[in-house]
Amino acid sequence: MDILRLAYSRNNWSPALKQDPRKKGPGSESVPTVDQWTSDLGLGEMMDALYEDVLKKQLKISFPHSNPDVVVASQIARFRPGEMPGLPSHHDASSVTFHVYLSPSYQYQLRDEHKIK
Repeated sequence: MDILRLAYSRNNWSPALKQDPRKKGPGSESVPTVDQWTSDLGLGEMMDALYEDVLKKQLKISFPHSNPDVVVASQIARFRPGEMPGLPSHHDASSVTFHVYLSPSYQYQLRDEHKIK
């Protein structure tokens, strides 16, 4: 089963609230998204292996003074038209973000200001 089908079959998407009810203890999201944690999808070991084999090396190259032994979160975010209106431009609080489109690229249209020229 591919990752996208797995995520939709589990259907445990976060409500995109500042206070995520899945988090233990205090903590809030500055820019909340509709997402599922890969560990909740049974993909924790796969993500750990990907981190160890690929991402950790990139982190050491890009940010040599960071702590490469800490993985804070791994998630699959869903972006549907109109689902999160007003989502502001932002940066993640992480050193490295690994981004993969799980839907075919023909389903996306870039707004004019984001098109590569």
